[in-house]
Amino acid sequence: MKFILLTLFTGLLFLGQAQQIDSKTKKKLDKLINEQLAEKIAPGLAIGIIQNGAIIYESYAGYADLKKKTSLSKESRFNYASSGKQFTALAVLTLIEEGKINLEDDIRKFLPDFYPDINEEIQIQHLITHTSGIRDVYELWNLQGITWWEETLSNQDAIDMLMKQQQLSFEPGSKHIYSNSNYLLLTEIIKQVTSKSFKDYSDDLFNNLGMTSTGFEPDHTDIPRRVLPYGFWKKYRMYEWNTDLIGDGALFTTLPDQLAWEVMIQQQESDFLTAKTMEKSQSPIVGTFEGYGYGLEFEDGRSFHHGSTGAYGATFARYTEENLTIVVMTNYTNILASYVTEQCYQILTGAIAPSPKPRKPQTVEAFVSIDSLLGTYKTPGGYYYRFVMRSDTLFLERADRNPVAIEHEEGNIYHEINDPAFQQAFTIDPKLGMQITAYYPTHDSYTLTKEDITWEGYDYEKLNGTYYNSELDVRLEVKYVKDKEYLVTKGQNEYSIQIFEPDVFWFGNYRAKVGQEDTRVSELLLNSNRNRNVLFTRTTE
Repeated sequence: MKFILLTLFTGLLFLGQAQQIDSKTKKKLDKLINEQLAEKIAPGLAIGIIQNGAIIYESYAGYADLKKKTSLSKESRFNYASSGKQFTALAVLTLIEEGKINLEDDIRKFLPDFYPDINEEIQIQHLITHTSGIRDVYELWNLQGITWWEETLSNQDAIDMLMKQQQLSFEPGSKHIYSNSNYLLLTEIIKQVTSKSFKDYSDDLFNNLGMTSTGFEPDHTDIPRRVLPYGFWKKYRMYEWNTDLIGDGALFTTLPDQLAWEVMIQQQESDFLTAKTMEKSQSPIVGTFEGYGYGLEFEDGRSFHHGSTGAYGATFARYTEENLTIVVMTNYTNILASYVTEQCYQILTGAIAPSPKPRKPQTVEAFVSIDSLLGTYKTPGGYYYRFVMRSDTLFLERADRNPVAIEHEEGNIYHEINDPAFQQAFTIDPKLGMQITAYYPTHDSYTLTKEDITWEGYDYEKLNGTYYNSELDVRLEVKYVKDKEYLVTKGQNEYSIQIFEPDVFWFGNYRAKVGQEDTRVSELLLNSNRNRNVLFTRTTE
């Protein structure tokens, strides 16, 4: 069922060569937005589009507060989440322009108590570009058993945790792995340099930019005009969080404020920022990883960033060739801001967004029998699928999820029984052999290759024991159960895990690799999406 848009902006501003979108295009955009609303009274989204320095489309649909039936509007303040990192980086740039810090400064010039045993420089530019090797504090809390969004955690809590870390995931400058800790540390450096809280310094920045409804909010209980976040569990429910970390996210803002900022960027004009700072803020840092700059990702002629905190989602995407920017913000878990952004781009240009991987099979090939597809598959990064038969039903086992039943669709294509949109296409590569490509409408496809794994002679019980990490004060107890299944105990929690490959198993979102001396396992090295080589040493207990 579709519903009428609740609010539409009509006073469009046209500057330079910007043209008003035609009625046909506008109807397509309105239809796209309307389709995001599941019901008449539902959370929703706000969308703005800028081209050639002018706003050409602005729309609001859905509700900011379902109980009070408050519609989303120009006054509504969304959580911009990680899309707000660009403004933390901009605050750093203003200090660079004033000569108070340099990109090449070692962070320990300002934070002398951090990482005393690391000899290599950890530079400010490494924080900005996520090349520092500093581990993501949220995933560290997760290892401690802390559900971060349920706790009233602050930037100081993050600083305290990071001060206990003695090792990095990798040598600074050698790799790029996204870590929120980088931007949390930037806020602490700003505090040390300016003798102001990051909140106060960034508020001055936004006021100077004329973005008076925007600010990093360190108190989740007191945010004026806040849009409420919702998930859906049989009915709409509040998706609350208690954490008060800022700088890596927690930027509350209105769509008009973000559109004003995007107009400044496209026009390259600001009453406050110099032309040099404006230009730098939209560019990679020369000589570093050039896929990520000042809170921006760069790829295929566009700069962009996605943000997600609980039910809040936000995406901005700037397309250089078209001089086009699309901003999407939502307060509902079931609306994917990045997907809506891509759909807007396609409507406006007639083209698929730059270089996305397919989200459904492009062709149907010859039938692949169940017998031939059974087995374990792995991505280059070490993520696993395993297809097994259980009571005449094909099941997919994944490293960090519950098994799901799979059925044949047509040719080489299978899909999940309870979610047919999740498709798997099996193909045979002449060199690599059997492969599977997984597809889903809201994220890019990815491919895994079937592994020839030998278990003969493997000692399953050698992993049994207790392992300890002193940086986190966390113990893991590992015990073999049966049939490649282990029980991992952490504190009061127990996890049943499957080992997919000898000496490698997944524990929650962490991939544990076994290190051993001769035949005795001596350590576990845990790798996750944002952390590497978190060391757990076997104890004598």
